[in-house]
Amino acid sequence: MPRPTFNALISHLTYFLTVAFHTILAERHCYPSNSFITARAYNLPVKQSRHPNVCTWIQDAIAAIHAELIKGTVARVVLAIASLDSEQILERYVFDLTRLPKVPKEEIDTPIIWESPGARNSDSSGYPANENTGQKKEQDPAAPGGPHEHDLVDLTEQLRGALASISVGRRRLRPIPEGCPFTVAIELKDEADPPIGHPQPWVPVQPNLQRMKGGHRSEEDVDDQVEAQETNLGKDLDGQRTVPMRAVEAEGLGFELWVEEGAAKGEG
Repeated sequence: MPRPTFNALISHLTYFLTVAFHTILAERHCYPSNSFITARAYNLPVKQSRHPNVCTWIQDAIAAIHAELIKGTVARVVLAIASLDSEQILERYVFDLTRLPKVPKEEIDTPIIWESPGARNSDSSGYPANENTGQKKEQDPAAPGGPHEHDLVDLTEQLRGALASISVGRRRLRPIPEGCPFTVAIELKDEADPPIGHPQPWVPVQPNLQRMKGGHRSEEDVDDQVEAQETNLGKDLDGQRTVPMRAVEAEGLGFELWVEEGAAKGEG
């Protein structure tokens, strides 16, 4: 089994995001239930939109996300669902990717050598010490059943669990009306420049949804817009209520998923 590359890991992630986006749209009734078919992904039954325009829109969004993930500029990917009447944000599905490494462009297709499972008991070379002799014991990551093969299996299982958490987790969310509009956004890392070019796939979001450089929610609640601006965090970010969904911890790829329920949801 060949060693995975950073490019391959990003492809695993974007495939997961594709399935997750279809699942969210079905679970939150953004389109009628009869516009979805049942498919299989990660050995789970999942919903997939059968409308060509919806499928194309998601494919285009994923392609734009993939381009930024490869550059290592993305902190979070967000699927936001808005109110049909006021266009205020009801829910934000947040995929926190801040732990993804930044890999030089010329190395994205370089095979990854996983750190040995015993590295925490090893010397600076990364090889685990033999418990009986104290000598270094080499392990070939490319050997069948080696560390990287186990980790890829673990990654698939954890992505399956994350996908299942989206379907099960809807029971912990307050209901929203059917047919709500949605969009996809990315939040960039502090040191990243905004993506510009022609054609331009991304546009800046409204100030109330901007997370400025260094912006974060303080430990104290932010009660009004002035205080939100002082913390460099848009007043509609982080939501009124946060519902944790899943944390994925796999070699080379780790992220967290949660849902932020907006203030407008309580008003409806």
